[in-house]
Amino acid sequence: MFGRFTLFADYEQILERFDVDVAFDEENYSPNFSVAPSQSVISIFKPL
Repeated sequence: MFGRFTLFADYEQILERFDVDVAFDEENYSPNFSVAPSQSVISIFKPL
């Protein structure tokens, strides 16, 4: 069970914290308290 992490922020917290202009669909997101290395997760990046 190595490499797991927790993603506990709710949708609104993520949008506010990172000042997101283009957002993912809320229906495609849910907090996860045991994210495995093989699971897909959201990514936030700054364009070059």
